[in-house]
Amino acid sequence: MSNILEFLAHTHQSWIHPRGRAATRCLLDRLAAAPHDKLLEIGFGTGQTLVEAALRWPGSRLWGVEQSRAMYETAGRRLLFCGIARAQLSMIGDGQALPFSDGFFDAVYAESVLAILPDATIETYFREINRVLRPGGVFLNNESLWLDGLPVARRQEINRICMERFGIRQASEQWATKENWLLLAEKSGFVVAETVPLATIRPVSRWSLQPPLRATVFSALGWLHRSVRPALRAQRRTFLEAQKEMNRQGPMLEAWLFHLAKPAT
Repeated sequence: MSNILEFLAHTHQSWIHPRGRAATRCLLDRLAAAPHDKLLEIGFGTGQTLVEAALRWPGSRLWGVEQSRAMYETAGRRLLFCGIARAQLSMIGDGQALPFSDGFFDAVYAESVLAILPDATIETYFREINRVLRPGGVFLNNESLWLDGLPVARRQEINRICMERFGIRQASEQWATKENWLLLAEKSGFVVAETVPLATIRPVSRWSLQPPLRATVFSALGWLHRSVRPALRAQRRTFLEAQKEMNRQGPMLEAWLFHLAKPAT
């Protein structure tokens, strides 16, 4: 079984979520950090959003946690390539408590990370994110969840296929839909400020010449690496065929931006 996350790390994929760069910028617009805010990214992938945040808010202080060693290493190289030294990156185990004190962060964000984790781990992360946020802090989350009304048996079958073909599941079976996600957020102590359907956001090309240009060059180097490595080319063909098979399953997911807040008192 191949793991698509390892492939995406080795090929420097920049945005690994629906609507890509546009969805990230929608999230960062709502985060709206103040100077010297402390920001945490859960599952920073190859580090693209950390770069965007660092350039948008030069006075901010950045942290990130990641479970994938390949992603961790690629993100470190991206940040170095882009000349960003102030982001503090850490590896974390599945279900492990976040290694930060209570109320440490002004904002936490995650993009298409939580719903593919084991259900118990998702609950742990929601509680931990609430714990490490200061009162009045915000949690921004871009996430893909099952379409409401999709039968449980079909969700399970799709996840089984995804595990076989991609090494990850498609989405949570317990916290399955938007409404389930909102219930989990409220159960974890958050207030829902806003939800935005990402299908309504106009996409932006990953190869756009908009800043940060160094990050775009870094992603292009990953594409070049893939084009000259036979093993990576073969992996790409395998994943593309698997994706075609998944597309034949018909619509199954919808992507949302969740804007959550920890009560100020």
